[in-house]
Amino acid sequence: MRGQAAFTLFQSLPAEVMADLSRVGSVHRYADKQLIAQRGECERQLNVVDQGCVRVSNVDVEGRRTETAVLEPGDSFGEFTLLAGMPRFFDFHAQGETRIRTISKDQFDTLMQGSAVFRDGILTMLTHRLLTAVGIIEDIRRLPLSAQLAKFLLHCCEKQVDGSWLYQGTQSDLADALGVSRVSIGQALKTLRDAGLIGAGYGCVPIQDKPALQRWVMQRSALLPA
Repeated sequence: MRGQAAFTLFQSLPAEVMADLSRVGSVHRYADKQLIAQRGECERQLNVVDQGCVRVSNVDVEGRRTETAVLEPGDSFGEFTLLAGMPRFFDFHAQGETRIRTISKDQFDTLMQGSAVFRDGILTMLTHRLLTAVGIIEDIRRLPLSAQLAKFLLHCCEKQVDGSWLYQGTQSDLADALGVSRVSIGQALKTLRDAGLIGAGYGCVPIQDKPALQRWVMQRSALLPA
């Protein structure tokens, strides 16, 4: 998913807090596909995407890499290692020329103690991420793959200049993002195409009728009112 944080901390902070952050930490630059941080590392620091993108992924025992998210400017990573001392669970690679601002634990602690706005922002961001993760787990438990795919396409599609909506990515990208085989994704795409909700494209998925796709998802994923 693009923009891993449903709530992007560093684009939501007030200008004066952002100005403080811009003076904290050290800046590192990475070339396209260069490894930024590796699964199993325990360096306690907060990493903020200043420029470019970061692909978040893991490799299974059979050597297949599965992508979990693409982080964009304003997104951050490393919170669990920073706060809990837990080893990193993912690999992080640059997508294009990428600039990362690294904030050490001492600097982070100073920010948390000195700024209630920053502290509240961190807590809100982590809460949003937890809720997003719980929602993904619930979808895996309850929904068929076609509905999971439809939700992913709605989240990641982009509006074009002509007003249409398009997901930019291949069938392999979708399989990696959802952690399933290309065959399974192909079957799920066919279900959505047969329903007239998406079209066929080379290296992309055209959304034929976004409101209809949203209604289709809602009908299959709605829960009883809380």
